[in-house]
Amino acid sequence: MNRRAPSANLVLFGFMASGKSTLGKLLSSRLGMGFIDADEWIENQARKEVWRIFAEEGEARFRDLERQAVSHAASLTGTVISTGGGVPLHEGNLATLTASGVPFFLDVTPEVIFSRLSGDESRPLASHLENPDDVKKLLDLRRPFYQTIPNRIDASTRTPAELADEIVNRFRALAGECT
Repeated sequence: MNRRAPSANLVLFGFMASGKSTLGKLLSSRLGMGFIDADEWIENQARKEVWRIFAEEGEARFRDLERQAVSHAASLTGTVISTGGGVPLHEGNLATLTASGVPFFLDVTPEVIFSRLSGDESRPLASHLENPDDVKKLLDLRRPFYQTIPNRIDASTRTPAELADEIVNRFRALAGECT
């Protein structure tokens, strides 16, 4: 029995360093779907890295570009969408993306996030995180938004391949497009 690529999007949400980009590329390959990383799209549009947008133009400009990325991604079909960690915090983004496909939230502990962020200077909002408690405080501010996303996946201890197996199975069942 052959499977065709679903026409619904698969949308990955999660805090920074939760594995959205890595997993998104893997899912795209496994499902035969397109892939878009919202932060990469923003960098291409602005012709500069996210950290430079924050430094030179401010967070408000970045969030404007992020809304444009959300709108663009939601207009696609059959695409795995990797969102930025702050996407659900801004009005309309979550609803727009959820309407375009099946949302998944990658839930990762503050300790794991902190270990993944250590030494990563490319993430503007991570530069002031000195320990897992700092991550927890920021994560707690975002948790009310993240909790509204259906299809929670514990992504703290499993490999990308293990996570992809679970998400592929759940996505195919939820998208209802198996042939």
